[in-house]
Amino acid sequence: MNQLTLNSMNFDAGSDAGKAGRVFVDPANAVVSGINLTGGGDFDLAGDNTLTVAAGAVINTRKVASGSSATDASVSSTGNSGSITLKAPAITVVADSLLDASVVNSAGSTFTAGDITLTAEKTSNWVTLVGLANANASIDVAGTLKGGNVTLAASIESSAMYDGVSAVLTQKAISLVLDKLGSPLALSLAYVEAKGDATVTLRPTAVIMASKDISITAMADRSAGADLQVEG
Repeated sequence: MNQLTLNSMNFDAGSDAGKAGRVFVDPANAVVSGINLTGGGDFDLAGDNTLTVAAGAVINTRKVASGSSATDASVSSTGNSGSITLKAPAITVVADSLLDASVVNSAGSTFTAGDITLTAEKTSNWVTLVGLANANASIDVAGTLKGGNVTLAASIESSAMYDGVSAVLTQKAISLVLDKLGSPLALSLAYVEAKGDATVTLRPTAVIMASKDISITAMADRSAGADLQVEG
């Protein structure tokens, strides 16, 4: 599936007795729009390339009484809220969108908010004579996130190495051409480059409300290895 758009879906993955369920979707490119409810269940959405929560979109995992509106902040919770997990190399939470895993306790209730986790990861590994690795991961938040623990984590691994059978075969081909041309040089050459960035961007309109901890990290691991020898 290349692209999936979730628009005003009502998933009742909650449970009045026992552990709540999970809503999981994994297309290449994901777009969330409209009001999407889980009734206390977990919401888990992954995109192989991109994931966008559009303007006006709501992901709400609150558990409330039947007939009540989970999107009404004055309505008390009747159970724990589910977690919200979004994963893709590029995640965008557009302004005027809402990820809500909060709870509203009343009359001595002690229900817990769900965690919100946004994870952007990308890996690029090349093992050739000429290796150009490029990996980028980004999280861009302009909307509102309300939950227990809120985690935004972007990371990349970009690696280019001169190694492996393909590199050796290519080097032998170069040497053979030089021999055919009668070159007096014995040339061994490799070029590798590793690029990429991991970014987390909070726009001026972004609001993060966490009843527990907020964690924001961006990590980039780039490595390149090459040998260059000229004889003759």
